[in-house]
Amino acid sequence: MPTNCNFGIAADILKDCSAPPTAGAEMIAYAFNRREIDSVTYDQSNPRLVTAITLADGAKAYKIENFKKEIDAGFDLVTSDTNIDKFNQYVKFEAWGIDSDTVKALDELSDLVVIVERKNKGADGDGAFQIYGLQTGLYKSSDTMRANTASGKRIIELTNQAEEESTVSYHVFFDTDYATTKAAVEALLETVE
Repeated sequence: MPTNCNFGIAADILKDCSAPPTAGAEMIAYAFNRREIDSVTYDQSNPRLVTAITLADGAKAYKIENFKKEIDAGFDLVTSDTNIDKFNQYVKFEAWGIDSDTVKALDELSDLVVIVERKNKGADGDGAFQIYGLQTGLYKSSDTMRANTASGKRIIELTNQAEEESTVSYHVFFDTDYATTKAAVEALLETVE
């Protein structure tokens, strides 16, 4: 059965003053190659909710370490007069390493999925882990380093490629509660055997 493309509103948009919004990302983000995803389990009633991710044999996620506000993530709406509106997802981080292995790793970044843990954990952790690039991957849209600027750090921005924007602003990774979800995300760091 085809999906209706004439979206509207289907829920109240309310504010919970006991849990006001908080900016910021936690100290670690998690990145892996989109092509190495073995399976993704989506909630049947809300396809923006991911309850499990399994990587292929030999694959694993890698840490991107944050210092203060070096990691940023979000999206920008891409409107269209002739197609459904989409979202250009965005992740920015700063790398400190200048050794040859780090340069190689950063030069070759392509088609990634990044999970960012927000400082705002949402209700019981629902919303704490936001997934960017799950549908079409994230690619470098900016990669800059100047020896005398920003302490010589390499600043990398990842976005969806043009015409490959996501149909969702981001996916939420959540299973049961915060602790269960955090364990599932951390498990992605282990090489699948």
